[in-house]
Amino acid sequence: MRSLSVRTSVSFVVLLACFSLLAGTTSATTVIVPGDDSMLIGARAVVRAKVLSVGCGLDGDRVFTYTELKIREVLKGDIAERKIVIKEAGGIVEDRGRVVFGTPQFTAGEEVILYLVNYP
Repeated sequence: MRSLSVRTSVSFVVLLACFSLLAGTTSATTVIVPGDDSMLIGARAVVRAKVLSVGCGLDGDRVFTYTELKIREVLKGDIAERKIVIKEAGGIVEDRGRVVFGTPQFTAGEEVILYLVNYP
């Protein structure tokens, strides 16, 4: 009976050591989602829109997703156009793909509210 508990203890220690070695090779990303007030203050424009289409393409050697939107209502800012296209890093083009965690995923026909900012 005693040899069984020693064998179990040794197995547990070996398993724990293996997990410790694996833990050193993992990584994680922490994202702090800002509150609505912070997003509203930081946004150049806020719109209610319908997603018309979603597609991916290359800009140079980088993959981007292009989302065409029909503006239903401008809640903040000055947007005269009724249709706009937003460009976000990531997507899949042929055999190339890129995932950017934290970017939204859109579906054609979906109604959305967007907090928009300009990036060069």
